[in-house]
Amino acid sequence: MALGRSLLAGMVLLALAVSPAYAGCKDELIEAISTSVALLETKGAAALPELDRIRFCGGEGYVITADENLIALQTPVSKEFIGKDMSMMQDPNGKYFIVESKVLADRDGEGWVDYVWVNPRTKALAQKCSFIKAARMDGSKVYVMGGIYQEGGCN
Repeated sequence: MALGRSLLAGMVLLALAVSPAYAGCKDELIEAISTSVALLETKGAAALPELDRIRFCGGEGYVITADENLIALQTPVSKEFIGKDMSMMQDPNGKYFIVESKVLADRDGEGWVDYVWVNPRTKALAQKCSFIKAARMDGSKVYVMGGIYQEGGCN
């Protein structure tokens, strides 16, 4: 059980850590995700190392890519999480925000999901917004996502 919680906490920090000082950078996040999708759709899996270098919001934001089963394929930090299942990740309120993000991307192609998470800079719970977009990589569906801390939610 402790290992599962450790994995869960690490994956969330891995996937979505961004400073609150950059709360007004939604456009940068969208651009980073769109660029990542374009790379995956044109270069396939060969683009995954390039995605590790994409940053936004003062250099602290980054993207993570998962397959259709929400297994992490790419992340620029904590490489040991590649190959791990993200589907059971929950915020402190019990919200399965990664699964909710996938459902939204499957339905609409892209979108925002808000949830609560511990901000790594302040160590306090804070409102977080994740942007996700579905893509095709080498004929398979994948998801590209990233997040920012945004008081007041994603709207």
